[in-house]
Amino acid sequence: MSHFFNTKNNSTAHSTVGYIEGDYRYLAAPRSGWLKSVTVNLGDTLHRGQLAFNYRSDAEQFAVNQADAQLQSQIAQSQNLTTGARPEEIASLQAQLKSAQAQLLLAKQTLQRFQMLQRSAAVAQVQVDEMVAQVKTAQASVDSIQAQIRAANLPARKQTLTASIATSKAAKAALEKAQYDLSQLNVNSELAGEVSQVYYHTGEYVTQGQPIVQILPHANRKVIFYVPQDKLSTLRVGQVVNLQGIGSQQSLSNASIRYISPQASYTPPVIYSNENADKLTFRVEGVLNTADNMPNLQVGQPVQVILE
Repeated sequence: MSHFFNTKNNSTAHSTVGYIEGDYRYLAAPRSGWLKSVTVNLGDTLHRGQLAFNYRSDAEQFAVNQADAQLQSQIAQSQNLTTGARPEEIASLQAQLKSAQAQLLLAKQTLQRFQMLQRSAAVAQVQVDEMVAQVKTAQASVDSIQAQIRAANLPARKQTLTASIATSKAAKAALEKAQYDLSQLNVNSELAGEVSQVYYHTGEYVTQGQPIVQILPHANRKVIFYVPQDKLSTLRVGQVVNLQGIGSQQSLSNASIRYISPQASYTPPVIYSNENADKLTFRVEGVLNTADNMPNLQVGQPVQVILE
């Protein structure tokens, strides 16, 4: 585009031709994978938080299911350690205790009879000694089963319970990580603006970091124009310029200068000399000041820049 600089009737006002440009933003692939769907098209208005694209999620969903199952299993084990043995196990031990107590009672009664018969020399001392040993064995069996019942009613030792709780926390963290990985397959936009380009579509494979969607936020339009070096000293960063339609007096917007190039350009390219010094120009950028950056001003649209 050629650029020119005119002096208007008002000696303090000058104009030049500029054009509207955009500062684009990109939604890139956070990971490599197959695109399940791209939900936006060229020209769409994309809202903040809106789904832009997502990936196939088979492996990630399997990981969530596995982590959830492991967590539930660990929770059940921890609860089991705090409640002691099951009622059925306690009932079985109590039945064994009754049997052992009956055997102990029988052994004691038999020992008493043998001791009475020994006084009349009806039994030998060795038989009495054997019955004493049987009574002791039966008593030991009763004591052992009673100890098992007491242990079955107790929760796990503190150290074992602490270890189980820690394992449950680790399983919960693994589930949260798997759920996070799954959620990252849905990419929602953090920006609002117009979709100006879609680089990849449903079914394509993308690698991490590749741009998928190009967005022009409503507030990211700017005006670019060039001024000759003899007018450069009249401009400053923050200065406001007015924009009008080409060949008309219709006011379109205004912009605040945010950048003035420190290096000159040639328009058109020429070899510098004193005779063509007036062809040196400097690039200037201004941010549009109107609401939503005047989205009706299209990128590439030429405008008249009025400098006061």
